[in-house]
Amino acid sequence: MAKYNRIFRFILKIKWALSLVQNLHFKDISTRSSLVKQKLYLLHHSLLHVLCTLQSHHMCLLLQIFAVDLHKEMLSVSSVDCLIQGKRNSCIFSPFLCVKSL
Repeated sequence: MAKYNRIFRFILKIKWALSLVQNLHFKDISTRSSLVKQKLYLLHHSLLHVLCTLQSHHMCLLLQIFAVDLHKEMLSVSSVDCLIQGKRNSCIFSPFLCVKSL
């Protein structure tokens, strides 16, 4: 369970950082240099791009790994009872789908 907690914590940190960068505005900066504003604007969008890419990569990777594991479990099913047990084991991973929609 500690492994799942570390994974969830990492994903939530990415989402938190993404939220912070999305809500970051430079209207309060009083500078006459348009070059500084342009650099801040570019930095802002670069950070958004990096965080979105990182989040998408990790979520897709997790879903792919869990889909392969679920597929292996379903191939080894020999009865309805085994199918139910496999479904119970896969329910552990369903919170990852919820994290993606946060």
